[in-house]
Amino acid sequence: MKRFLIPLVLVLVHAALVILIGTLIASSPDPESEMAWVLFFFIDFPASLCIFAPPPTFSSTLSSFAVPILFLGTIQWGLIGIVLQAVVSWLWRSWHGDKGVEHDDQ
Repeated sequence: MKRFLIPLVLVLVHAALVILIGTLIASSPDPESEMAWVLFFFIDFPASLCIFAPPPTFSSTLSSFAVPILFLGTIQWGLIGIVLQAVVSWLWRSWHGDKGVEHDDQ
């Protein structure tokens, strides 16, 4: 758990945002509320190019992008979290040495 803390937090925050915005859109009578999905174009930038560039014949509402946003965003933020966790672990070990790291030398 401690090893994957940063990726877990990033993925959970992303999933919570998708669920929150999806719930707000579903409960809003305003037809322009679906434009809130555009927020994820910026949050999930490299992966969002796959989602927000549908073919011209694609005729559905923006709320149908919730599943691909959740899927691709989870993968993207999980990978970013793994890289950040590796950098933090490397920096921690380089500053503090191997103190506090348990080794199973038998």
